[in-house]
Amino acid sequence: MKKITIIMACMALAQTMQAGVPVPYSTPIADDSAWKIINVVEGSNAWEVKTTSDETGYDTDKVMKYNWDTRHAADDWLISPAVSLEGGKEYKVKIRCNIHKQEIVKIFMAIHDTPDVLKAGKILFDKAEGDTDYDKWNTQIFIVTPEESGDWYFGIWEGSDINKYSSQVTGFEVLENVFAPGKVTGLTAVPDAGKAMEVFVSWMLPAVDSDGQPLSEGYSIDNVYVYRDGNEEPVATLDGTATSWTDTESTGLTGGYHSYEVAVKVNGAMSVKEQTQCGFVGPIAAAPLPWDPDIKTMSKEDFDLFFTTGKAAGSEATGKWEFKESSWSGNNIQFYPKGKADDWLITPPLKSDKAGIYRFRINAKGNDSNPTQTEIHIGTDTDNASSG
Repeated sequence: MKKITIIMACMALAQTMQAGVPVPYSTPIADDSAWKIINVVEGSNAWEVKTTSDETGYDTDKVMKYNWDTRHAADDWLISPAVSLEGGKEYKVKIRCNIHKQEIVKIFMAIHDTPDVLKAGKILFDKAEGDTDYDKWNTQIFIVTPEESGDWYFGIWEGSDINKYSSQVTGFEVLENVFAPGKVTGLTAVPDAGKAMEVFVSWMLPAVDSDGQPLSEGYSIDNVYVYRDGNEEPVATLDGTATSWTDTESTGLTGGYHSYEVAVKVNGAMSVKEQTQCGFVGPIAAAPLPWDPDIKTMSKEDFDLFFTTGKAAGSEATGKWEFKESSWSGNNIQFYPKGKADDWLITPPLKSDKAGIYRFRINAKGNDSNPTQTEIHIGTDTDNASSG
């Protein structure tokens, strides 16, 4: 009995080790050691990992590429690891590809990972020489229903003739064929320009599913959900026709920076959330002393938010106070008048807890060949700074 138990345990372990990857499965293929590259014709070109500057539509700059061979016809394979599928269930197989019109490429599916068995299996994709439908990056989608449960393999075969061109693939996915709507587009979140505690969020509703296919007749948007700062619970649940919403203090908005996400539900199915960042919301609170704006590492966005620039009535200068980025000397604030100046650079509000003497220090550099007069004032608002 003990011997049988050990044998059974070993058999169970072997079956566990042989189990395929679960669905959903997604891979760029390139640099994925689970995929096999088989070059049938010895000494000929083979599938290789390449870096591309193209927008492939998949989150990677690495692709698998077959380049033309001046001496041999192609007989080259990319073969997936085993993927566990359930018999009788519909699956969606997706791949991003860019295939020149002269190339011949096929995709097969079978229960073993050898080229002969794959070629005798199901053919999912059959790109013939001269077909021009695939010579830009595009997504191919195949719906498959395996007859039996188990591990299935997918093989991408390049079979072009001598001295043709090239094929590129990436973004291979296998997932259950379940409807999912596309994301909203054009999502923006704009804080009130007058520093009121408001953010105007707007978007465009999807007219396609998650694969970019038009929504079929009978599909309608049930609701639109707005989320703030990555929270799982929506801050607003809106009618399915809504394309905008205003966030305020009454809905929990606070001052500062925020992010927003929007998702839709179509016929009971949720879309993936689309996200956008929002600028600073609300009035700028007075900064406590001591205060150091750290201009050298400040961003342009922070300068625009916290500092105020302006021209008095007597200014004839065409230049203005500007933020300049410099990786060499550090970021700085510059003013080139180009005319008679009466121009202001005003700090954000500062708060002193008690009366007394405070030290103000600034690191500044002027133009010796064109002397200017620079004054520093203190005041209680930006309209009357010169009165201090």
